[in-house]
Amino acid sequence: MERYLRALPLISILFSGCYFDIFSSNQSQPTRDTTQHISGFSYNNYDKQQVNDWSINGKESTINKDRSLNLIKPHLHIKKHQNPIYITGEKGGWNPQTEEIKIYDNVIAKSNKMGIFTTNSLIYSSPSKDFKTNDNVHFKHKNISIDGKALEGNTKTESIKILTNVKVVIKIKR
Repeated sequence: MERYLRALPLISILFSGCYFDIFSSNQSQPTRDTTQHISGFSYNNYDKQQVNDWSINGKESTINKDRSLNLIKPHLHIKKHQNPIYITGEKGGWNPQTEEIKIYDNVIAKSNKMGIFTTNSLIYSSPSKDFKTNDNVHFKHKNISIDGKALEGNTKTESIKILTNVKVVIKIKR
């Protein structure tokens, strides 16, 4: 059952059989057959044990008729392990039906364990914890720099595999 509040417009998104509410204080009442634009967006995802495993927010958002979202300046925070990962980009999208998040244009991913990596696009699948890109990637951590094309990884196992054209540079301090 969907609910609407008079003071704050409410958009309910069907996600894994449950409704999640997205609030915006400055928008008109949405309907199912329209596209909704909102300033500012934030969503927290919880696992079955009610632990917040990731969150996403953006400067602007468009909620499409199919309930997918287009995001401007998305920030994805994957936090359900000891080494949180922060991923940003210029644009992105989130599809609650497939639980897939896409971030593109100047993508930067940071974590204490893996350092910083940059690429042009990244797809993150929430259920499997997999991420991938077919674009060029660049890693930098301490004295190691790695370049290559296409990558696959998993945030749960904290593994990354660069698929082609791998170049590794290790700077040795003397």
